[in-house]
Amino acid sequence: MQCLCNFFLAASLLLTSATQAQLMRKLSDVQKLKERETLFIGKPLEKLLKEIGPEIRMASAQSNRPDNLPGLIFFKFVDAKEYYKREKGKLYTTVIVSIKENFDWDARRNSKSEDYTWIKEDEKKFGSLTVVRIGVLGEN
Repeated sequence: MQCLCNFFLAASLLLTSATQAQLMRKLSDVQKLKERETLFIGKPLEKLLKEIGPEIRMASAQSNRPDNLPGLIFFKFVDAKEYYKREKGKLYTTVIVSIKENFDWDARRNSKSEDYTWIKEDEKKFGSLTVVRIGVLGEN
């Protein structure tokens, strides 16, 4: 009997960990974020960021908008050098997140192309912001 209980416990732990894999493991999975958008609405941005497997290389934002619309954060998966040498008309994969609160996106930080780099400190600084909507653009 004890062996049977241990088996079910191990099986349930295995199933739980298997179902908690990241939604977006590679760039081609980006639509999964939009399809499961309801999992993130009203939740902190950090929850969404945990579901994104590919490294976020660039980010920009429209914050504290005067039109009272939610702020936006744009996440890209290429560095600035590659982004700015792209072929004309090519759109790189971009995840666009609408944010409920006003937030300070220090305009000086984004005055040069290398300053668009997304770093771990950004995740800490903006992770508590509330997700309102998710959009996706582009190709790989």
